[in-house]
Amino acid sequence: MKKNHHEMPSIETLKCILTTRLILAEKLIKSDLDNSFIRIEDTASFNSLHESTDPNCYISDYEETTSNLEKEHLSSYSTEDWIEYWETLIEIMDAWLKGGMNGNILDHLDDDILIERF
Repeated sequence: MKKNHHEMPSIETLKCILTTRLILAEKLIKSDLDNSFIRIEDTASFNSLHESTDPNCYISDYEETTSNLEKEHLSSYSTEDWIEYWETLIEIMDAWLKGGMNGNILDHLDDDILIERF
């Protein structure tokens, strides 16, 4: 990603943006489980969530797909950069789900991955 940006957001800024998305995803998944909208067996992985819902709804608000923080700090991202960004969100969510949703989803937000990718 580094080659496509004129002004790169800092790792701390990027982590803040990802954190906001991930905390919301965890909250929404747990709420949907509590309300029986999804079944526990559907939470084995990001892909398995497709059995009962569109899992992208947990990481993206369809009414406003880009948050204000993303607009402010990621506006120079190319299409490839955005794909990398969304794939990173999905990979973190998938790791948390595959771990049985034990602990906090942010436990899977690894600085080394962010530094390597962004």
